[in-house]
Amino acid sequence: MKIFVGTDLIEIERIKKSCQSRRFCERVYSEKELTLFSQKKNPYESMAANWAAKESFAKALGTGVEGFALAALIWSLRGMRFWRLKRGG
Repeated sequence: MKIFVGTDLIEIERIKKSCQSRRFCERVYSEKELTLFSQKKNPYESMAANWAAKESFAKALGTGVEGFALAALIWSLRGMRFWRLKRGG
């Protein structure tokens, strides 16, 4: 079994600027994610962290995000995180 690791960094200001476009936010984040972000004191920090998590996951796969869409990074009641994936890209 092969195990891959992906990492990603993003500037918060870059996400803040990109999110001036509603189209960008709707393409990158689920409605559930956007609702959670809107409840934060500093939503752009959470949005940037979420973006970096999605990018690092795609890098760890080694294929990018072709063939699926990262619908949402979900937190369980125990605080564990997992991905909800959708077919298509």
